[in-house]
Amino acid sequence: RRWGRAMSQPGGPIQGIQVLRAVAALCVLFGHLQQHIVSLAKAVGESRSPWLAWAGGFGVDLFFCISGFIIVLSARKVMGQSGAGLDFMVRRLIRVVPLYWLATCAYLPIFLFGASTAGRDVWLPLLTSMSFVPYPVFGDWAAPYPLLTLGWTLNYEMWFYVSMAAVMCLVRQRVVLWTALWMGSLVALGVALEPEHRQLFFWSRPIVLEFVVGAAMGMAHAHGKLRLGGGWACCLGAIAVSWVALDPFGMTTASGPTPNDFVRLAAWGAPAALILLAVVASPVVLGLSRHRLLAPLVRLGDASYSLYLLHPFVLIVLGKLWVATSLHALLPWWSLACLSVMAAWVVARLSHHWIELKVSAWLGRHRLARRWMMGSKVDGVVRT
Repeated sequence: RRWGRAMSQPGGPIQGIQVLRAVAALCVLFGHLQQHIVSLAKAVGESRSPWLAWAGGFGVDLFFCISGFIIVLSARKVMGQSGAGLDFMVRRLIRVVPLYWLATCAYLPIFLFGASTAGRDVWLPLLTSMSFVPYPVFGDWAAPYPLLTLGWTLNYEMWFYVSMAAVMCLVRQRVVLWTALWMGSLVALGVALEPEHRQLFFWSRPIVLEFVVGAAMGMAHAHGKLRLGGGWACCLGAIAVSWVALDPFGMTTASGPTPNDFVRLAAWGAPAALILLAVVASPVVLGLSRHRLLAPLVRLGDASYSLYLLHPFVLIVLGKLWVATSLHALLPWWSLACLSVMAAWVVARLSHHWIELKVSAWLGRHRLARRWMMGSKVDGVVRT
């Protein structure tokens, strides 16, 4: 009963969500870290295989499901109101844009002087990256990465925000329904027609349905319709983790960029949704997420956006220093892995405190921004 009351309170699932956000960011970090170390070893003449088949990309699918859930919780109080769409978009832009633009600008010198990109035109890549428009900065439409390659996920995030904002003025109960119908119809058309318009092709990939699933869970939770016993939640979580680990579709061993198609939905999207459901629908699991031993993960979940965007810089800097000082000849590669994780953790926490929170506070002091940033308690917790 005690945990049930906690679930019914505003912000009830936040700690569990923050733990999941930390897990998602760490999945991406570990995946990139392993690839980076293999690449560094090859550069110094060592033959090194990955330690294990790590599903780093699964973290993105988990992020997308979480995003849909959180957006509904944070915006449900303004749904159906006049100007709700604009209010919603401005608050999302305040949350997403500053750190992403800063990270993109920080990566710009690497792009300009990189061996494979030196001499390329920078203005169109920079403009499309800053405006969240899918464009193959590195020349491959199969993987239309922006300047900061991780930004491809934010292009999808922004598309979901725009889709939600377009129907935000409707009756609250219909916002998610119409978003689901719109995005589902677009996916169906994209799969059937495979449009030559590359941006439309990108936005109509099945991976966007993960936002819709998360949003549907958020609406169901807001109406008190998500309830699972601890046993069922643990069973669903175990099935999801086993499914990702067994990897029946070979997602972790496939070469090249991962297609954002229905295979990805089955391999990673479905277990991500099950894990989210197990956490937010079970009072028992929610209670476990409040245990003090998980407090570091909750704090890392707060800084997960910084961890996601900034960990490539940590890997690049530490990797170059490691090789330049010949530490690879003295210490095992797992030492670099441990150091990289700790450094990325510290950088993320510092960025969250000194950049994310400070920028939000600065914007909040402005009269116009203050009105835009006013939201539910849940939104306040998630944005910080």
